[in-house]
Amino acid sequence: MNEKQSSDKPNYELFRTGLSSYWPENFLSLEKNSFADFKEITYLGLMPEKFQIKKPLIAITNTHFDRKLQLLWMEKNYPLSLIIHANSGYDLFTEPFLDFFKMTPLLLGPELRMHAVAEYYIHCFLHAAGTLPFKKSWDMDRQYPRKLLKNMSILLIGYGHVGKILEKILIAFHCKVQIFDPHQFPKNSAQHILDLPIEEMDGIFCCCDLNKSSKSLIDKKVLQRCKNNIIIINAARGEICQEIELYQFAKKNVASQIFLDVFEKEPMDFQDWNQLPNVHLSSHVAGNHENLILESLEWQKNVVKNFLELTPVEFLKNYQQINLQDPNFPRIK
Repeated sequence: MNEKQSSDKPNYELFRTGLSSYWPENFLSLEKNSFADFKEITYLGLMPEKFQIKKPLIAITNTHFDRKLQLLWMEKNYPLSLIIHANSGYDLFTEPFLDFFKMTPLLLGPELRMHAVAEYYIHCFLHAAGTLPFKKSWDMDRQYPRKLLKNMSILLIGYGHVGKILEKILIAFHCKVQIFDPHQFPKNSAQHILDLPIEEMDGIFCCCDLNKSSKSLIDKKVLQRCKNNIIIINAARGEICQEIELYQFAKKNVASQIFLDVFEKEPMDFQDWNQLPNVHLSSHVAGNHENLILESLEWQKNVVKNFLELTPVEFLKNYQQINLQDPNFPRIK
């Protein structure tokens, strides 16, 4: 981040740490073209194995930015001017890494996927309530057995971007909504969740970030108090639920409906889960949608544009709410 620069020579090298499996083969070319108008930027594509650093760096990270790579950056003391993480989840960043680069803005991109993720929960919820009664011919019985959403009580675990969207949608359906935000209990959320009327809930939607307060929050104690026909949806982070306990619960309570898009370890072998007809699995795709590529490229481009054009103070102010390094960011350490 610099004051206005008049030189036509590139002032930054920009690269990304990895590619998600759902990006198309030409993604790097598309990304390169999106930054083509910025004379201040040299686009390197994927991070080179042998890095010859010549200028300050702008890094685009994703879920492949592991601890080993973070440690390397700290050891090499890379001259990072900006980190762009076009995701909402930030549990992959270690505290030592964040502390080491505490002066480097680290921007998250929740707006890119939050609506898609919220809709994933609603799709699962409606599927669990009852399938649509389409027929090839007139059905003389005219039966449509389903649960009415207005009669259901839902526990939202998490009150961030996705949680707030879900609250509005569920209230519009006249559901009874209870919110539990682990951020309010950073040290003992596992105890406080047991104070809730869990046995009255028809659904539990896990939509919080992963941290010390939310890890293994859905455990045996919580599941023992759930209805035998409860709907549990997790498209946030796999480690929020204790998978072994959840598996045993689903196996015992065949009337329950379990929807999982995330897992403790990914890629996940679905073989054991597939034996349970009341469990529905997807491959960490809740945030994907048809415009994700274009919207991601445009968002990254706008971030870099503002980084180059605004003063440091203006830039930090504009992105304060999504800057993981901002002192006021609601992060549990």
